[in-house]
Amino acid sequence: MSGERLEVCMTFDSAKGYVAMVPDLAESLTALSLDGLRRRIGAALLSDIVDVRLVLDRAARGDRDRRGRDRPVRRISVLLASRLNLALDGPA
Repeated sequence: MSGERLEVCMTFDSAKGYVAMVPDLAESLTALSLDGLRRRIGAALLSDIVDVRLVLDRAARGDRDRRGRDRPVRRISVLLASRLNLALDGPA
C-alpha cells in the first residue's frame, strides 16, 4: 500500500473520543483528536501511506464542528500585533 490514499470510516464516542474502523486492522483505533487518529493509523499500518482520508459520520462531524465553534476568535489587529511584536496600546 505504498503511496496510496486510504479512506477510513470513523465516528465519535463521548467516552472514547474519535474511533476509526481501519479495514486492514482487526481492532478499531481511538484518539482524542483527528490529527492524533491520523498519526495512529499511519503507525499501526507501518507503511508510507501519504494520504489518509478520514470519512466522518454525523457524530464525528458534529464534534469537530463543536470544537471549532468553541475556539476563541481573535481579532486581526491582535494577530498582527503579536506577529510584529507591537503593543496593542500604540507606540511606546
